[in-house]
Amino acid sequence: MNISGQRIIHPTTSVRGKYIGGQKPRGLKIPMSHDIALNETLNEAALEPENRDAIKNGGNLIIKEEHIHIKKRMGKSSYLIIFCVDASGSIGANGRMEVVKGIIFSILQSNYVYRDKVSLVVFRKDKAEIILPPTRSTDLAYKLLKEIPTGGTTPLVAGLIKAMDVALEENRKESGYIPLIILLTDARGNVYYKDAIDDVLKTGEQISKHNIGTIIIDVEDSNVKLEICKKLAKSANAAYYHIDNLNNEKLNEILTIEGVLEINK
Repeated sequence: MNISGQRIIHPTTSVRGKYIGGQKPRGLKIPMSHDIALNETLNEAALEPENRDAIKNGGNLIIKEEHIHIKKRMGKSSYLIIFCVDASGSIGANGRMEVVKGIIFSILQSNYVYRDKVSLVVFRKDKAEIILPPTRSTDLAYKLLKEIPTGGTTPLVAGLIKAMDVALEENRKESGYIPLIILLTDARGNVYYKDAIDDVLKTGEQISKHNIGTIIIDVEDSNVKLEICKKLAKSANAAYYHIDNLNNEKLNEILTIEGVLEINK
């Protein structure tokens, strides 16, 4: 099962990774000096008979190529966080956009830990568009997110497809970033091609097929539920949350639970 949002700890060659030990280098290329695991290299060399004698007699160790170990490091993944937000004429659309903008700025301004990228896809009327292309730039975000129009119907499928395209493009570039879609919608007034539910579920299946991590935040009114988002979450293999009144605190809480934000950020 795809656990969306949980940061993956993995081996890394980046000097930012945590040094956890040494390992034999692959191939014959001698690594740069800062990559050599000194303790492990010296321990390996000390096992040689001639070096044992040198240690006893206060001589010098002879370091051969086969003794060299490089530093083994572990790092945490960086995300491309793709906010996919319903900007239709639903109640609270303007407030929803302000909450998302606040979270985007928060992520970018405190990005010294994971260096995540952020993107914003907005869907309304009959189309979806990329308001903010993938970036780590706070300045670009301020420039492009000043005014985001709202109103109209809800082209949910178009929004999902656009967000999926952004995710797949990032994978094609092999940038090392892990795409994560965060969908915020009530799914009401949904524009569809053939069938309102079937179109959405088939798109969700495509998201699952491509193994794209997804978090769905359903802001549908609890009094009259269609539960389209809940069905979508099942087909997309996504994490699902329902919030009646979205605000910064609640969205922060969800993203912290999902491992996207750190508590101490």
